[in-house]
Amino acid sequence: MRWKRGVLERVVICDKKEVSQLNRQHVDAMPNLKFSPTFDFDDELHTYTVSLPEVGLYGVGATREDAVADLLDSIMEYLLVYAAKTTILTKLEPVDKLFYVLKLAQFNEDREAIREEIGLLAAPVRFDQGQIRQILTYFQVAPIKPGGSIHVGIGKDGAWRTCKFDYHEGGGQVTASAAEAIAKSLKFKDAAEMRKFFDEKI
Repeated sequence: MRWKRGVLERVVICDKKEVSQLNRQHVDAMPNLKFSPTFDFDDELHTYTVSLPEVGLYGVGATREDAVADLLDSIMEYLLVYAAKTTILTKLEPVDKLFYVLKLAQFNEDREAIREEIGLLAAPVRFDQGQIRQILTYFQVAPIKPGGSIHVGIGKDGAWRTCKFDYHEGGGQVTASAAEAIAKSLKFKDAAEMRKFFDEKI
């Protein structure tokens, strides 16, 4: 789906018969619209639900992250339908909902941009120093010299890799940026992929 400029204009131009209920005040207010997602946990089903009341959509999952992913799927599906049925839905949907939908439509299928817009940015992926050391050991990545910070070994792709890691006994969490750099040095897509690998393999 691509929300071309003409589609958006067709909906918001106020002199069109099918959207005559819209007015300039609504159009001008679009940049100030804010979303208010809410989370609930079902103790019996052990599932999370995240709701986006402004557009009447929700997502469900075993974790908060799964619920967010399901909500984003719902948003993308709704925008596809809206793009195909603009005239009909514009007549049926409440005006306030319409402008929240249009605000999301402007991101043209960019899930991360939509996630940021609705206030559900993912929390940084965290590792402690012991976990990073376990990952490096798993790939037989070791310091070039004892106590050194430059490590060499075989990365996730089976090729020779180097990465920088300063290990301190009793050290706490590794910064999100350092974890991201180590993940990419080992040829993971990002720290989230490395986290999933750690949880499943190590």
